[in-house]
Amino acid sequence: MKPDLPVVGWKEWVGLPNLGIDPIHAKIDTGATTSALHAEVDEVYFRDGVQLVRFTVRYGTRLNPKTHQTEAELLEYRRVKSSNGHYSRRPVVLTHASLGGLVWAIELTLANRETMGMPMLLGRQSLKNRFLVDPAKSYLQSERKTKKRKAKVPKKTAKKSTVKKSASKKNNPLE
Repeated sequence: MKPDLPVVGWKEWVGLPNLGIDPIHAKIDTGATTSALHAEVDEVYFRDGVQLVRFTVRYGTRLNPKTHQTEAELLEYRRVKSSNGHYSRRPVVLTHASLGGLVWAIELTLANRETMGMPMLLGRQSLKNRFLVDPAKSYLQSERKTKKRKAKVPKKTAKKSTVKKSASKKNNPLE
């Protein structure tokens, strides 16, 4: 273990600069070998002898959904076991991720993650020798992107009841 590594929380905002994608909400998952991105493959084709994949990334929120079409070199197809135990054949691309001031190359599988809570999963191959993970924290290397709700101002509280003290000790027979 390298104690000098930066610490990430269980969720962070991760940029994908080579794909032209602003920081995207990602789950940090040490149980997953490879990273995954919610994307729909539009086309696989060759250009100048290089196999490319064009795909549409869907991210954002229900109130502010975003889509971005991009392309990358197709490295291979890989058989991946999903969280529900089923295997699927997924395209794999090589791109760069950015988080906490670091930019590094990652392998990214393209998958349907619409039923998952976050559009991206950052797996342990991408984290290895770069970060330590604190599963009890969030956004340790990135700022939270959602609007923070304003604190509710409490309504006026009822007046405190006051007890009248006797004007003189003479009225109190116990003293």
